[in-house]
Amino acid sequence: MAKKIKTKRRKYDYKGSLYEYNGRWYMKTQLPGEDTRRTITLANPGQLAAKKRADAEAIAQKIWDEAFVKTQGNHLKANYITIGELKKLYNAHCEAYYSAGNPILGEVKRALDLLDNDLLKAADFTPRRFQEAIDKMLKPTEPLSLRTVNGRIGIIRQMYTWAAQREYITREVAFGLTLVKNVEARTKGVKAAAMRGDVEIKHVKLTLPYLSSVLQAVIKVQLLTAARPSEILNMRPEDIDQTGVTWFYTPTKKGTRDPLHKNAWRNDEKKFGRKLALNNQAQAILAPYIKASRIDEYLFRPAAAVEEIRSNRTRNRKTPHIFGNRPGEKCKGTEALRLSDHYDSHVYNVAVRRAVKKLNEDRKAADLKAIPNWTPYQIRHTTATILREATGDNDRGLTMIQTLLGDQSIQMAERYSHRKKRLAAETANIVNGQITV
Repeated sequence: MAKKIKTKRRKYDYKGSLYEYNGRWYMKTQLPGEDTRRTITLANPGQLAAKKRADAEAIAQKIWDEAFVKTQGNHLKANYITIGELKKLYNAHCEAYYSAGNPILGEVKRALDLLDNDLLKAADFTPRRFQEAIDKMLKPTEPLSLRTVNGRIGIIRQMYTWAAQREYITREVAFGLTLVKNVEARTKGVKAAAMRGDVEIKHVKLTLPYLSSVLQAVIKVQLLTAARPSEILNMRPEDIDQTGVTWFYTPTKKGTRDPLHKNAWRNDEKKFGRKLALNNQAQAILAPYIKASRIDEYLFRPAAAVEEIRSNRTRNRKTPHIFGNRPGEKCKGTEALRLSDHYDSHVYNVAVRRAVKKLNEDRKAADLKAIPNWTPYQIRHTTATILREATGDNDRGLTMIQTLLGDQSIQMAERYSHRKKRLAAETANIVNGQITV
């Protein structure tokens, strides 16, 4: 008796024939809702036709699914929406839900980047695939904190819950992801998060030479104001009141005059608008950046730092200028387009971490003790500690610290709203006398 051969089950269910021409793949088909058979280029938006058959088949299936959904109605979309489409929808939802400049927006993007197969159907993202995505984060050589890992796991779960509520996927798919447990502290590839404290000013000053002049200015202004990193990085000339002896900076949403504050979601943004007092040291640091920027342009831009790095490389090059490449000759024309119009908190944190690493390498070579790693957010604690030592533990001193940090409760904000600006100016003058940058 002849042995029965098991045929491999076809992975895709599109109708049509694929063919290769000049190393590129195309498809002849009659899509749902169309009357004639035609040739379709199998390519992702903005790209040439696929070179590999596997990529071509995935694109063909996506084209077929999109056409089928249009003809059958949106109620069938739950079976055909891809992860890439779902990520775009959820990103748009988060940008509308959270305040502009909210650090969680960056964390949402980094969490969704773990789902790197954009052509995969969202309904096919099983608990096993979810666990595989989690395992990518667990790198023993570069461990993330337990809070960061579980936070990103929660964001992915939340995206699927949000999608199920809007019937982009079935509720069974969203429920399946809840079966995957959070990572435990004893898991390899994660580290326990240490309690955040302050950083010594001498360590900050030792790190400064290893950063660009733009980020040096950011750190100095943050040290003088105890502002959050995102507040300094989102600073624009139009947000700074320069009329008095003490300047006042009100963080606002981009393109609006609405104050940006952590309590803005309470629908009373003007009431909770945060004002940062800028003393004379901070004014001297900001003045050249204000002069070089348009009124609606961010003060601290990556383009300026990149230009500074290139200038330093040109100045320190050993090859005579008449030989070799000219400055900028090897840069691609689209490089400027990849630069953001301002820094975000994540890039700022990475730059500081790399600067500390470089500093410790030099100190090790000189037989000096390494300094501890620190983050930009610790600067707030440093300034608050110095202010508390200068003012004492009395009620007025604590009130000044609350004004400086902007961490009042709603009741405290109402209680001190009539004297907040005067206290902020007095606090800035005290900090100015205690800290020299």
